[in-house]
Amino acid sequence: MKLFEASYKGKSEIDISTLPDIEDVKEAIQVICDENSLDRIVFFFDEAAHVFRPEQQRQFFNLFKDLRSPYITCNAAIYPGVTHFGDSFEPIHDCTYKRLERNISDPDYLQYFKNIVFKQSDEKLRSDIDRQRELFNTLSLSSGGNPRMLLRTLQNLSKLNTLNINSEIKSFYRSKIWGEHTELGEKYKGHKGVIDWGRDFLERSVIPKVEEYNFVRKEKGVDESTIYFWIHKDAPEEVKEALRLLTYTGIIRKVDSSVRATRAELGTRYEIKYGCMISLESNPHGESSDFFKNLSIKKFPEFGKNHSSYSGSHGVLLTNDEEQYEESLKSLLAKPIDVLLLLTQWQKEKLKDAGINTIEQLHKSTEKNLIEKIYNVGPTRARLMKNAAAAELLEYISG
Repeated sequence: MKLFEASYKGKSEIDISTLPDIEDVKEAIQVICDENSLDRIVFFFDEAAHVFRPEQQRQFFNLFKDLRSPYITCNAAIYPGVTHFGDSFEPIHDCTYKRLERNISDPDYLQYFKNIVFKQSDEKLRSDIDRQRELFNTLSLSSGGNPRMLLRTLQNLSKLNTLNINSEIKSFYRSKIWGEHTELGEKYKGHKGVIDWGRDFLERSVIPKVEEYNFVRKEKGVDESTIYFWIHKDAPEEVKEALRLLTYTGIIRKVDSSVRATRAELGTRYEIKYGCMISLESNPHGESSDFFKNLSIKKFPEFGKNHSSYSGSHGVLLTNDEEQYEESLKSLLAKPIDVLLLLTQWQKEKLKDAGINTIEQLHKSTEKNLIEKIYNVGPTRARLMKNAAAAELLEYISG
């Protein structure tokens, strides 16, 4: 087992013929179930496709499909927008596809999120939410169905009142969520161009169009608003990839595909995060009730296959998976050791004194070298430093 785990270093030849094939594994699990009176074995793959290397994802879902057996159940947690299933795996036919995100238009949406928060709250917060239910509803709708965003914004509040709610919505949905999306380009260098272009496209083209649509309806006295937009099915691939990554960050959500718009053209309908739209108001909470009440999924600005807003998208997408992967890995290796959370400030200073300033330099240093170079560092601390570098690399490589 250790030989296989270390094989990526290229220091030893591994005879893969000794590995059992998938049918051997399935037969072995059947024997285990029969001999121990078990109905089945369940595998849970956490964040199975949380990685920006499509070829690895396709291989995983081939394995996922091949493991199908009366004695095996596989469950995989994936992220919307960044999952490549491959040609041989069909989510509709080869699995039961369950969405954890909730639609803000669901009748039980607000009660569902109240229940989630109450399970993780103390008595004081529960009492505050019951007293200020409308404020809590605004924050819940702003999350766009993402429990983590709701809990995160709720935790940032010192007190549940209108002033703090408005301030948090503006801060998080105008700035922080966009900053996190841009940071993806720093980590995944191969995607930087398409990530930056996608943000510009949404901020400078899509959202202003949606704002204009809502403003015109409001001026005419029409009780109608939208947070949706439509992209033609034949839009450039760069545009689709940019939207895919915006979906991953949670700024937008893919609602449905093959939707007919003007002139019976087919395309995909997306939803902009409710909080991102309502945060543009001077008084987000004050506007939220009517805005939500008047939402219509049937109304949306359209972006055709040759829309002028697509200008500048050509060439931002690297199509070579290996090139993307190598660029991202180089970027990670070049990062300073300051980003390693497992190291104390003292350890970082000692490493710098020894001329070790980047993750790559630390990764290439052996534990023996660290002990020799750094005064007062023994085997335990040397192992901790090496582990910190390895953990940072593995986090990227495995997603």
